[in-house]
Amino acid sequence: MANGAQNGIVGWGVTTYSAINEPDVLASIPRGDYHDALAGLSDGVHSVKTELRVVPGGFATCNSAADATLRGYGPAIADLLEDGHLDGIDLHTYYHSRWFPLTRDRYFSAQGCFDRVKAALGLRAM
Repeated sequence: MANGAQNGIVGWGVTTYSAINEPDVLASIPRGDYHDALAGLSDGVHSVKTELRVVPGGFATCNSAADATLRGYGPAIADLLEDGHLDGIDLHTYYHSRWFPLTRDRYFSAQGCFDRVKAALGLRAM
C-alpha cells in the first residue's frame, strides 16, 4: 500500500493544537491554572517546531451568555494571545431564534462576538 508522500501528497498533517474545550461553560478550572496549562502547551508545541500553532479550546459564553470575558477565562489568557504564545481564539456559536437570533443584526453574528471579546480583553494583536 502506498503512503501519501508516494502519491505526491506532501506538506500536510497536524499544524494546530488545541486544548481544554469550553472551560467557560462550567467555569470550574481556576483561571491561573488554565493560563499556565495553555502556556505550557504552547511552550511544548513551539519547542518542537516554531511554525506550529496553538489555540485554546473553544469558548461558548460570548454567544450563549452574552459574556465577552468568557467568564473570566479570556482576561486570564489575554497576555498569551498578545505575546504570541497563543495564535488565535475559537468562539463557538450557538444560535436560537429568541435568545441569539442570526437574523437580527451584526451584534448577533460571530464577528460581533469576536469584536466584543477582542475589546473586553484589550487585544491588539488579533
